[in-house]
Amino acid sequence: MAPPLTIMDHAIKMGGLGYKMLVQFRDFVVKDLKAPLQKAIQNSQRIITAAPAFIEAAKKFKDMFGGVKKEETLSLNVHAFMEIRDWFMSYPNMNGRRELLDSVFTLVEGELEHDPDYRFAFDIILDKYLEKMLEGKCEANDGVPNPINWPQPPPYIKEQSVTFLLIKHRKEILKIIKGER
Repeated sequence: MAPPLTIMDHAIKMGGLGYKMLVQFRDFVVKDLKAPLQKAIQNSQRIITAAPAFIEAAKKFKDMFGGVKKEETLSLNVHAFMEIRDWFMSYPNMNGRRELLDSVFTLVEGELEHDPDYRFAFDIILDKYLEKMLEGKCEANDGVPNPINWPQPPPYIKEQSVTFLLIKHRKEILKIIKGER
């Protein structure tokens, strides 16, 4: 039996953005992107005070790698996240938070593409969130977004949201899941 792939082996096998971030430009990613961002987060009293560090890190990322492009990424989950980003960024004004949100999306996409540990953690968090939703421990949005920040049309009113429908039909979904396990 072959030994498991290391993160570096994985990056070489992946090619594309993952290879660039883990092999070609690893020092840049660690020292110029992650270290200042980690320091800003640790030193901030509120996450919003770390916003300039997120924006600066995303600018450096885009300058070095040209952003995250679908043709340079291999993870289907990253592709889905990019589609969600495009959809999300097409709607809200978010009262000046647009640059910060775009920066966070960029950094998360890059991290999920090049680091299988973060990708696994992200997937597990999503899986656990859905599990809590199906256990009835989450609620759907209240259906009343601020029209200034979120001028988006339905179906994202409460009764038509995916979250609401998952919660509404959770017992049937749980029967299916329990039958599969």
